Amino acid sequence: GNETDGDACLNDCQLAVCGDGKLWEFEEACDDGNRTDGDGCSADCAIEPQDPGPRCGDATLDADEACDDGNTSNQDSCLNGCSFATCGDGYVRQGVEECDPGRSDAPCTRACLVCGDTPDSYLRAGNTHCYTWHSDAKTQEQARAACQAEGGDLWTITSEAEGADVAAKLTLTGELWLGLLTAAVNNSWVSGENPKYTSFAPGEPSDTALRCVAFDATTSSWSSRACGKKLGFVCERSPAFVFPVTHHGYRLHTTPVDGHAARAACIADGGYLAVLQTPDERVFVGKSLSIPSWVGADDKASNGEFVWSSGEPVETTSFAANQPDDADGSQSCLVLTPADRYADANCDERRAFICEFD
Repeated sequence: GNETDGDACLNDCQLAVCGDGKLWEFEEACDDGNRTDGDGCSADCAIEPQDPGPRCGDATLDADEACDDGNTSNQDSCLNGCSFATCGDGYVRQGVEECDPGRSDAPCTRACLVCGDTPDSYLRAGNTHCYTWHSDAKTQEQARAACQAEGGDLWTITSEAEGADVAAKLTLTGELWLGLLTAAVNNSWVSGENPKYTSFAPGEPSDTALRCVAFDATTSSWSSRACGKKLGFVCERSPAFVFPVTHHGYRLHTTPVDGHAARAACIADGGYLAVLQTPDERVFVGKSLSIPSWVGADDKASNGEFVWSSGEPVETTSFAANQPDDADGSQSCLVLTPADRYADANCDERRAFICEFD
């Protein structure tokens, strides 16, 4: 009774069917005149999803993309525009950068550290470390805690030039704590840096039982002091280091904690306890530390075989000699040693740790 092609009876009084090229309203989503799948309109006259082609954010690395992690975050290693994050790109990378000089709302150095905006802080050219002077007197333990709360640790002087430069730029006065612990065999910096350079005054260290060391700003000499003595101090912070192959960032925390607390601390910072799945990654991270540090593997789920938190096994060839040995039957966590090798350790031991950020 009508001449409409949009219902069950077409204008030529033939029954409407899928594939006749006429869109039967309410019954067909499309009708392209055929019963072929794959051309946008299926054999059942349903609209088929179309391939949008290469696009940033689809988790597929295309020819014109440096990276594509499938998300829109500008706080990780791959920015929303599918380029790698760098210091100065205008975004603050979580866990890796304290600030970014590309932002106009925050004072920031070219090392992406908040530093140098007060007379009591100084970014030393050439090594990108930030030094902050605290004149309020604290015990060595209290001073370390204050520096660690800033994201660093006590000042470690590894050359005569560094000591003279920082002392002059910050106009240091009096005695200040250094991050050096003396011992009968080997002195050690809290950061694990090489302790070959020293500047002890004559007769010092006078007593290795007085394990803490003070810097005299007048003479630039070092002397043993009781750790409970209250002195001013300088905190030193360094930027996170980034592996150029994966662009993952790593940050060493010198605060000694047990293996469980290390995992929790990295998660709280937006990362995870470091997962070093390739030899190149292990060696790269190992070169940036000199103290045994927790990494993200254990042997609790695989009959003694160490497995990363990602589920991948730890390469047996990456262990130190005679490791893992499970010496006391409770060494279920993993540390990276200064020799770029792994060793098992009791998870309740307190050690430095390394956080990783994608």
